[in-house]
Amino acid sequence: MKKQLKPLRHRKPKVTTTTLQMLEHISNDTGFTKDDIQLVLRSMISYIRSSMLKGFGVSLPKLGIFYPLIKPSRTVMSMNGGVGAPEKMKMSDRWQMKFKSSEAVDKELASKKCTKKEIDNLYN
Repeated sequence: MKKQLKPLRHRKPKVTTTTLQMLEHISNDTGFTKDDIQLVLRSMISYIRSSMLKGFGVSLPKLGIFYPLIKPSRTVMSMNGGVGAPEKMKMSDRWQMKFKSSEAVDKELASKKCTKKEIDNLYN
């Protein structure tokens, strides 16, 4: 029997690092206070957000680029929350934020070996 892949939303990491952990790590690496780092982080996020709203991409060296993209209109199925029969509906054009990782990050991830447990977790 052929294995069936889990939907993409179920294949994301279950464990993520917190902002507090990131602040702690950066503080230990640089000697800056967590409050200063948090202020810079908030300012950076605000800048990225405002750039997206203006239609600009934001490149972060050695990490990748955030950019706005218009997702074109399309026909989708509305499941009506499981109540009644599904019906077709038109999803309108809309802006969406995307992220494309840099070649350096892509190469590092590609060179990382997958464990059997990680591969098994991809399937139902």
